[in-house]
Amino acid sequence: MERGYKKIFWALFFVTFHLNIGSLQLLPPFMGWLILLSGLQELTSALQNSSISTASFERGRTSGRILVGLTLLGTLGSLGTGGDWMEAPVMTFYPIIIIGLEIITFFYILEGTHEIFSALGFNERKEESEGKLRTYLLMVIPSGVLLTFALFFNHSFSMVIGVLLGLIAVIYLLVFIHQVKKFWMENPLENPVLEKRETLFSGTE
Repeated sequence: MERGYKKIFWALFFVTFHLNIGSLQLLPPFMGWLILLSGLQELTSALQNSSISTASFERGRTSGRILVGLTLLGTLGSLGTGGDWMEAPVMTFYPIIIIGLEIITFFYILEGTHEIFSALGFNERKEESEGKLRTYLLMVIPSGVLLTFALFFNHSFSMVIGVLLGLIAVIYLLVFIHQVKKFWMENPLENPVLEKRETLFSGTE
């Protein structure tokens, strides 16, 4: 489990904070999303011998695959046209679609995390993850709305507020994912408090 959340952490970091040398992007967004898919694969593999549902993580993988395809298309288009293709009217919807898919993907990751804690009887962690999910949505949805408004109406103030709110949401999410990773590093299942943890979950990676 630890490896899965570690990959998700770095995937979110790299797709948010781009590393550039001049105009060259060292890690294009599609590569970051590929790392995220690998992290989700780690989580579903760790749960495959348990009775815990992986449906949320599978849905996250589906939206993640779409993100890989779209951002790969964006990278190839930018390389082929020098970035000019983003000026085409039809591409107005591109960043809006990406923002929406990002929200959906991390919603499912947080939902899946909550389901694991709930199934294993980690009540404190379950309540914490539920609160984190709610707070994340309260920040990221208004950010998406403001950025959409700014893109359509060229409203610079909405753009600034939307970007700042989105950045706060990402940092908030990064901190929580890091906390979850540390939680699994401590091997919490080695000394189970509830017997059902042993039957629900055969082990962790």
